[in-house]
Amino acid sequence: MTPTLKVSGIHKAFGAVVVANDVNFTISKGECIGVIGPNGAGKSSLFSLIAGSLRQDAGEIWLNGENLSNVPAHKRVKAGIGRAFQIPQPFAGLSVYENVLSAGAAGAGFRGSELIDWTCSVLDRTGLRDKADTLAGALTLLDRKNLEVAKAVATNAHLLMLDEIGAGLTDGEVARLVEQIAELKQDHAIIWIEHIAHALKRVANRIIVLNFGELVADGPPDDVMASPIVREIYMGLKVDDAD
Repeated sequence: MTPTLKVSGIHKAFGAVVVANDVNFTISKGECIGVIGPNGAGKSSLFSLIAGSLRQDAGEIWLNGENLSNVPAHKRVKAGIGRAFQIPQPFAGLSVYENVLSAGAAGAGFRGSELIDWTCSVLDRTGLRDKADTLAGALTLLDRKNLEVAKAVATNAHLLMLDEIGAGLTDGEVARLVEQIAELKQDHAIIWIEHIAHALKRVANRIIVLNFGELVADGPPDDVMASPIVREIYMGLKVDDAD
């Protein structure tokens, strides 16, 4: 079975600063991969490389068997890559409905009644139907986060990349977000950068750990969180002292 996303030998450096060093992994529909690592580990750079806003120095990026390594960012959206940013970026003067409608038109290419039906279905799925007429700039933080996810879904994405969308939310709001991501996972592949470990453990099938651009761990959440390398990265414990 062809994976939704295949990242193969990706390398990117800015002078002496390496943000991705021979990174390899795959993910398929129905899976969620959590991405963790300290600040500066290369997490957001990896997202930018997959999305096409950064160009890799070496390696390849494949989506549903299609090589997107040299494809510009806007065409990657049309190919099926949707990204939700840590800081929501709605059109503040447009309604929630108009924001999602715009994403469906620009990313998925829907028109007419098909676009209207699609927009309404995305609003229903992301819990925003009752906020459809609200200006995006007047939303609560949780609803702005939901709108950011809804716009990514509206592009008819196969791969959803979620960048710390739990940041700034209460525990109860994070729990609601986890439920939504678990539901979206049924028909998407999802990569989620997040510092809230308990949220990742509830929804991720695997967690990968980046450190100075290197993928240093990839496995089930409980195994990765308990691994000596993660304890060393986050708590300064040497492997020999981890017991």
